[in-house]
Amino acid sequence: MATSKVNSTRNDTPNRTSKERQRYQSERALKALTLAIGAGCLGILVYSINSTGIRNALVFFGTGLMVAGASLLIGGLLGFLFGIPRTLQNANPSPRKESSGGNTASSDQNPANSEPNQLRSAPSPAETDYQANTNLEQISDWLTKILVGVGLTQVRQISSKMYEVAGAVAGALGSPGGNRTFALSLMLYYLIIGFLFSYLWTRLYLAAAFREADSQDAKLDEILDKVDIVKAKTDIAQASAGLGIGKAPREQVQKRMLETSSQIQPGSDPSDPWKGQFGGSSSINGRRLSATVTPLAGSPGLYSIHLSVSTTNTSNPLTGMVQFFLHPTFNDQKPLVPVGPNSVAALDIVAWGAFTVGALADDGQTRLELDLSGLPDAPPEFRAR
Repeated sequence: MATSKVNSTRNDTPNRTSKERQRYQSERALKALTLAIGAGCLGILVYSINSTGIRNALVFFGTGLMVAGASLLIGGLLGFLFGIPRTLQNANPSPRKESSGGNTASSDQNPANSEPNQLRSAPSPAETDYQANTNLEQISDWLTKILVGVGLTQVRQISSKMYEVAGAVAGALGSPGGNRTFALSLMLYYLIIGFLFSYLWTRLYLAAAFREADSQDAKLDEILDKVDIVKAKTDIAQASAGLGIGKAPREQVQKRMLETSSQIQPGSDPSDPWKGQFGGSSSINGRRLSATVTPLAGSPGLYSIHLSVSTTNTSNPLTGMVQFFLHPTFNDQKPLVPVGPNSVAALDIVAWGAFTVGALADDGQTRLELDLSGLPDAPPEFRAR
């Protein structure tokens, strides 16, 4: 029990870790140096009061403050150069990783689309990693070595120059002979305080500021990585569904025309082949074909289309499968979509412009048709294409 009591008495901060105790002691040293700066100003004030006349006192006080401030800044600059933290950097930074997630498009399942849609581990040329600029650290290293070397070899010259500068300062403080000691003491006092204060502050706070800035960059990279992963997963999901992007520009329509089924023949207009081939009505036999069109975020010129076939007669629910007939520029222009438990068959696609959508429900007995260019809520640019 006695040993425990002695140890707790010696340790003034028993609940702190070793790092916290060191930081606490350093902060106390900074506060002590701040008090020392104020004490030096008080000494200048006492020296100025001893002069004859209020005018001389103000002149001497102002001169002393300027000399003290200049010495403090010079010492602070030296302390900053000696205290700059060194950055630890990896010589071979790893490229940004891209996760393939759990939904990848294999080349066996979709050989036509596996190459452009699969995720690669190697970064693209635009995803180059950068290291922090360490020029300031190198300059600090060079200057500190030069200053130490010059200081050791030119001690006598430095002391004589300091004595000459003290004489010049003493002239501004009154009699050069009687005030030289005070001027020299004043300069040395604030040089040492400025050096210690700046060195401690740099060691305590500058490294933490650098780490915080680097952590913010790391968080930004992490967010960008997540955005890339989500975008890649979306592309893969669309590729695995075999849809692609429909309604390319008009000049590409003829080249990408796909063979239609034998029951329903496309019309004569290659840019909108299903126009008028499903009866022209979007609601019949208690079924309704509807669509909503919104701009695709992050992809100017493309639009997200939500197609759905639902029932308007609750006593006759929609069941089975619904076959949609899309524009021939889709990789799968006749996808089969199962009806959900809410009697709705929904399909999400991406398109460049408007076209006519056909749908077969109730085992082909119900035909629905919807011209997307006639949707009043669709963007005008989409409807005009």
